[in-house]
Amino acid sequence: PKSVAVIGASSDKNKVGYALMANLVNGIKRDIYPVSISEKEILGLRVYPSIKDIPANIDLALIAVRADIVPAIMEECATKKIQNVIVIASGFKEEGSAGAELEKKVADIAKKNDIALLGPNCLGIIDAQADLNASFSASKPDAGHIAFLSQSGALGTAILDKALSEGVGFSKFISLGNEAALSEIEFLEYLKDDKDTKAILMYVEQLRNGKKFMELALEITKHKPIVLIKAGRSARGQQAVASHTGSLAPEDAVFTAACKQAGIIVVESIREFFNMAKLFELGILDPLQNLIILTNAGGPAVVTTDLVDLSRSLSLIQLEEKTKDKLRKVLPPMAAVNNPVDIIGDALSDRYENALKILIEEKSADAIIVLLTPQMMTQAEATAKLLAEYRKKKPIIPVFMGGPAVENGLAELKKVGLVNFTFPKD
Repeated sequence: PKSVAVIGASSDKNKVGYALMANLVNGIKRDIYPVSISEKEILGLRVYPSIKDIPANIDLALIAVRADIVPAIMEECATKKIQNVIVIASGFKEEGSAGAELEKKVADIAKKNDIALLGPNCLGIIDAQADLNASFSASKPDAGHIAFLSQSGALGTAILDKALSEGVGFSKFISLGNEAALSEIEFLEYLKDDKDTKAILMYVEQLRNGKKFMELALEITKHKPIVLIKAGRSARGQQAVASHTGSLAPEDAVFTAACKQAGIIVVESIREFFNMAKLFELGILDPLQNLIILTNAGGPAVVTTDLVDLSRSLSLIQLEEKTKDKLRKVLPPMAAVNNPVDIIGDALSDRYENALKILIEEKSADAIIVLLTPQMMTQAEATAKLLAEYRKKKPIIPVFMGGPAVENGLAELKKVGLVNFTFPKD
């Protein structure tokens, strides 16, 4: 959008109307029109008492007012011929039958006037590639290639905030809210061909059109992975879904089976969900199978080996004898040159590099997991720098374990476009 109106704009920093304004103003230059009956100026911009008073065409309207006056505002948007509206306001079907009636009224106005309506009861949208933050999220993600569709705005903001600290970027973030009009279907249709999006994450409580969703997913997962976390799997969880967005959650076993049939990766925890985003950030969009472990720590390497061996699809490759001979020449006599390759605890970054130079040439390996634990002499920052060089030849998955002693290494990983996995299980 080149022009955005915020209806319910506010200069009170504790209000949603202020957060929306601040986020929009902090993006690239657009025409922003605050609308409020109680203010004259917000963030240096002239305030209009009504949407009808704005002397320009509006591409997008954000509505953050009391639920009961939203239908009247929607009618004004229709009169103004605004084609795109996001209703941030809550107090609709998640509140019960009276709210559901109100929501239907809003949806009917949108349908009758051909308005693309997102919400109500949503956080808004973010397009990091276009520097648009039309939401009240506390943070805007770095630009990346992962789209995130969420039926929970709050879970979305938590993941976006975590992503900022860990170097994971997003192309789009869409908070779906109650889906009075637009649902995950329309956004998936868009993301299917979006050049900025290489992978899609979804937090889902319910589906509007299961058949269409499966058809679309089957099409998308041929060339873009979809990772989905499904909430409302238990009886109590289903009750919580009903009070959250006023929706009914589908039967868990049926839903999960349908997703798998459509090629969707279903995860069970928020941590697993975020770890998938990290894999995508590393550019790993296809499944890996054959791995090498490079480590300065025996214990974590054994734990990682167990996890690989006990998994259903991963394996550690057998290193060729000539590879082992090359490793013996550059590593101390007590180093282990099988897989895992243990360069032992006193390894500086140059020992990691000497091993990587050899291991990166192993054609049968899909990726190298690099474990690092902090000893007094460990060079976390320098090791992080060299991983950026070697990842150009083969995917490298960093697992820098520790706290303050590895912080400079984690900062360097982020700087060079790599993300870290906190523990081998991640």
